[in-house]
Amino acid sequence: RAFQPIDCALSQWGDWSSCGRSCGGGLQNRIRKVLEDAEHGGRLCEDSLHEMRICNIFECYEPKQDCAYSEWSSWSGCGAHNQRYRQRKVASPAVGRGEACEGDLEE
Repeated sequence: RAFQPIDCALSQWGDWSSCGRSCGGGLQNRIRKVLEDAEHGGRLCEDSLHEMRICNIFECYEPKQDCAYSEWSSWSGCGAHNQRYRQRKVASPAVGRGEACEGDLEE
């Protein structure tokens, strides 16, 4: 009694996975399964079960904000050494590629 050859049978591709990165190039993959193995000399499962592609290749947006200082305080009164001073604070630090806070906070 001769057996009929049975070819390999693969499922349809599954959905693409979510992208590994939101920008700058990530990877997605999808898979499929063997539904039936080849038997009795049928065509073997030689096609890939895993597929990858690049996703979200656009450049990442990096917000830019320069450092900002508060207004200078009023000058202090003269101290014991006949000196006075005033102060300011960093109101908001630099973000991303913004200019860093490098100025004096007291003079």
